[in-house]
Amino acid sequence: MRHRRQKLTSCLRNFTLTDVIFSGNAAYSQSGTHVTMTVPTVMNRSGNATSGALEAVLMFSTTPYNGGALNGYQVAALPYSTQLGPGGSLGGYEITTNFYAPPDGTYYASLLLEEFNNGWAVDNYINLPAVTQVSASAGNGLAPVSFAGVTSYQPSGNSVALNVPNITNASTSLTTGALRVALWYTATPYVSGTINGFMSASVASSALAPSGLATAVSTTASYTAPPAQDTAAVLTLEEYNGNSYVVMDHINYPAAGTAVLAANNFTVQDVTAGTLANVAGDQYSGPVANLQYQYVSITPHSLNISARAPNAFIHSGAGVDALDVSGVGGTNVLDGGTNSNFLVGGKGATSHDTFFVDDRSPGADIWSSVANFHAGDAATIWGVTPQNATISWADGQGAQGYTGLTMHATAAGQPTASITIAGYSTADLASGKLSASFGNVSGTPYLYIH
Repeated sequence: MRHRRQKLTSCLRNFTLTDVIFSGNAAYSQSGTHVTMTVPTVMNRSGNATSGALEAVLMFSTTPYNGGALNGYQVAALPYSTQLGPGGSLGGYEITTNFYAPPDGTYYASLLLEEFNNGWAVDNYINLPAVTQVSASAGNGLAPVSFAGVTSYQPSGNSVALNVPNITNASTSLTTGALRVALWYTATPYVSGTINGFMSASVASSALAPSGLATAVSTTASYTAPPAQDTAAVLTLEEYNGNSYVVMDHINYPAAGTAVLAANNFTVQDVTAGTLANVAGDQYSGPVANLQYQYVSITPHSLNISARAPNAFIHSGAGVDALDVSGVGGTNVLDGGTNSNFLVGGKGATSHDTFFVDDRSPGADIWSSVANFHAGDAATIWGVTPQNATISWADGQGAQGYTGLTMHATAAGQPTASITIAGYSTADLASGKLSASFGNVSGTPYLYIH
């Protein structure tokens, strides 16, 4: 996805695009640095083709868009975290997101439905009736940065321990300004806007590149006790805009030493309900070492869940789900539940991910496709033994663009459990690049692929 007042220009492209369209009405309402977009349902009218990656883009242009080449500014976008299968649809959304102002002027607004196929191109569009006058105060031009993880603070004399595990930059095109983490005390709990109170401590943090993640920001800083009237503690993440620091994210604390989970550890798109939100999740409470945060939603709804902090456990239910940790490193565990699921692991050498398929009395077939599988990763299929299931291996199966080595565990009268590891084949099993073995832990059998 592309962010922040990006000039959109293109020639006509000879890409093969899917027959994907908007169905319904669109609208937007901009206020300051944010815009609320009403994005209609997206439908794939093809009977046999799966779309590429999709996103809805709000474009401002000096003349009405009539198709063809683009000549305008992307001021906001909604990325869809899943491709759209033949005949499929994605429910309509109303989302409030960052507004990236174009240069001063008068603009026509269009909502574009774009598809990626060796480049972005427009599948469909809706021209919106409003003519918008943009002034220099329309947006702050800053990258959307936020805390992630479990945070806390603990004063001791003239110093304070600030625990900030992660800072994330959600923009894929914009480097942040200089960053600052500050501990403030205010008379009442901080909500938004300019902060009025007493800054007791602050530490500088380096600028973050697009899609950047700063880990282990925790430090000890000099501390000055606040005046008696300022009793509400708040930790702020601030970005420098060239003139002053602007609060981009904050966490209020009930008391010193209290651990508080940041609000944006996961992005959850409920495709069934048509909602999109950043959520905190919970602190991880299971037995796997190195995991810190979890988002568990056992629901029949189809979910797209992305981690915004490393060391996450994500577990979904009976929907057609997409779980994604590709933007973070660390140790992660992904469990898509039943049905057909798409599990996207991390890409770097510091990412060590485990993909679960649970074949212990499932109520329906399971088929999980795994992307970005690499050395240090593993897949565990729970409940499978050579005695209770027939294990078969096949090449070239799975979703279009993500085919690979596929294992099927079948048993008479029972649902089938399958896993596809994209980019691999039975030759990798024969050569030892991949290995598969059976094991048992606490009475539970499993098949382990690594």
